[in-house]
Amino acid sequence: MRIDFQPNEQVIKSSDIVLLEEKIPMKLILTSQDRLYFVNSSVHDFTLEKDDIEEINYFDKNLFIKNGVIIKLKDKDIKFLIKNRKDWEKPFSNLY
Repeated sequence: MRIDFQPNEQVIKSSDIVLLEEKIPMKLILTSQDRLYFVNSSVHDFTLEKDDIEEINYFDKNLFIKNGVIIKLKDKDIKFLIKNRKDWEKPFSNLY
């Protein structure tokens, strides 16, 4: 897994996630350039820019698992589970 960051781009926060549609474990990386990198060891890597994101919502998978996130884009939604969602809510709010 290799990520080519832009010049002067730094990692602010990262966490393990699971994409719900494909059940794929990935790494989510937030950078100082307001980019989200979704990375794993296969070909499912992709990047979201701040302008791509219309809205970020949260959901509870059930009564005990309160770690769901939905990122709404212009043409699709990305749903995933993330540990310590509360720690990500403030950084996520700066993205849209």
